Amino acid sequence: MNEGKVGNRTAQTFFTGGVGTLFTMLATSFAPEEFVQIGVYASVFFAPFLSAYCTKLLNSLDEPDELSKYKAGLKKDIRFCKKCLKDKRLDEGQKKKYGKNYDKAMNKLSQANTDFHEGRLKLESVVTKI
Repeated sequence: MNEGKVGNRTAQTFFTGGVGTLFTMLATSFAPEEFVQIGVYASVFFAPFLSAYCTKLLNSLDEPDELSKYKAGLKKDIRFCKKCLKDKRLDEGQKKKYGKNYDKAMNKLSQANTDFHEGRLKLESVVTKI
């Protein structure tokens, strides 16, 4: 489990260096002379954020399909529960029920990766069900 985190940090470091270099090259090559220094400063500022996003995107592509679908379903449930909790037309009993469902979904989502990789969460592929 630690190996994946080390790989992610390494990938993010390479992305940060590559994106920073690319932005700096673009700023010095294509920006007017009076904006070159601002472009270099902006590239230093934005490169870590863009590289973190790229790393997150690559990690999500590396995730098993079953786990991605499971987490997407939980996120959908959480959004629905939040919407219901904000609804003024629901009485307190219904809001309490949705609050419990929200807590359960948040707990499941927070444990999904750990449970899946430790074998406590068994997810079946849609292909195997057909």
